[in-house]
This record gives sequence, C-alpha cells and structure tokens, in this order.
Amino acid sequence: MGRLRLVSEYEKDVICENVYHDGIVQTYDFLISCESFANIIGEMLPETCYTNFRDCIFHYWKLYRTFENTEIDKQLFAVIEHSKRAKTDASVALMKECEIILGELLVEKSFSEELERRLIKMHDKIANVEMHLRMSGMMIGESSFFCLDDEQILDLFDEMLRIFNEDAIDIFKEHVRKRKMNSYNNN
Repeated sequence: MGRLRLVSEYEKDVICENVYHDGIVQTYDFLISCESFANIIGEMLPETCYTNFRDCIFHYWKLYRTFENTEIDKQLFAVIEHSKRAKTDASVALMKECEIILGELLVEKSFSEELERRLIKMHDKIANVEMHLRMSGMMIGESSFFCLDDEQILDLFDEMLRIFNEDAIDIFKEHVRKRKMNSYNNN
C-alpha cells in the first residue's frame, strides 16, 4: 500500500486561493449576470445552476480541509466540474429562451429587411453556440472542442439586447410582457 503524500501549507494556500477565485467567485459573478439577463427576458435560471454552485462550494470546503494530495486532486476536479456545469446550465437555458423569443418574434412581427436579417443572424448564432455548449458538456474533460469564455457568452446576450434596444425595444418589451403573463397564468 502506498504512502499518502501531503502538500505543504503554502502549496495548499495557493491552490485554495486560485480555486476560490476561479471556481467560486467567477461562477458566482457569472450566475449573477445570467440572473440579470434572465430577468430582462422574463425567465428564471434552472435550479441545477444553483445546486451545482452549492456542490461547487461543498467540494471547495472539502478541498480546504484536506492536505492529502490525492484528495486535493479529487476535490479540485469536483469544484471545476460543478462550476462548469452551473455555468453551462445557465448559458444553455438562456440561449434556448433567446432562440424561442427570436423565433417567435420573427414569425409574429414584420421588421425591416435589415433588422430581420440581423435577428435571423443572431438567432442562428445563439443556436450554434447552444449546440456547441451542449456537445462540449457531453465530453467531460474535453474543453478544447469548443470554448467560449464567460465574457463571450455574456457578450452574446448583450448583443441580442443591443439589437432590440437600437431598433425594436417596444416590440421586445411587449413580447416579454406577454411571455411573463403567460408564464404567470400557467402557474
């Protein structure tokens, strides 16, 4: 039976500090930004975002309490995986809703040729990113397949809102209001 390898207190502090920033703080900030966007479009983030974030914190706590190298590796992987899942769940859910909103508006409303072209392009862009995120989520450990960072995903949501703010804010607000009312009436 092999000997346990312990890490030094200094190594452990460095690991914990990096994991706390990259796994906890960045995930929290991303989810807060996603919640803001979800509120704008009249949606809520799926519960799995929060349960994965909770699990991320739990595994960080376990990481913080151990000095054994193998256990540190296990907990480090778990923090990273739950962080990734929380962000992916939020991103995919919001992109799906954006696809639906854009699709509904393109069918229901008539827009100028230029605006319609921009909305179709945005719809296709969001659908492609969503598909790639779903596919990369199935390939655990293979994050190089398709990689958008948190900022790029949030920028995509902002780009959609910019299109509406510039050219169709009243139509967008009315559509979101109707969606909220339908959601409220169905619950």
